[in-house]
Amino acid sequence: MVHLHYADAARAAARSRFRPLADATEAARSCFRPDERSAALRFPTAPDEELSRIP
Repeated sequence: MVHLHYADAARAAARSRFRPLADATEAARSCFRPDERSAALRFPTAPDEELSRIP
């Protein structure tokens, strides 16, 4: 996840620039059930958890 922080004066430009990304992300997200989205969010951290168990 990426969080952007920008000056108030840049808000309109940022909104204009990133709105297509937000719309595409929401369209893709709507194709998946909540349980599928949950699994997708857990997947990136699973290898780290498994590797941390190796002595």
